[in-house]
Amino acid sequence: MYQIIQKIYEKNNKILKEGLKKVLNGEDVSTLTGAIKEFTDILGKELFSEIVTQIEKIVFEDSKRQREYEAVRFA
Repeated sequence: MYQIIQKIYEKNNKILKEGLKKVLNGEDVSTLTGAIKEFTDILGKELFSEIVTQIEKIVFEDSKRQREYEAVRFA
């Protein structure tokens, strides 16, 4: 799980860096607050997506479930 969070952070930390630079250059601190919100929104969405993907793999690759159920479609 830590690796997933680290990957998402590395992909999106530019948002935080830009917000911090703006504040250090004299912009209002609300700029950083907005950047943090944007970052955490993205982090949450991508983390949730990854968790759902992992659950799907567990469910559909389980040999017991494969014998009892047939995957008809994916939503």
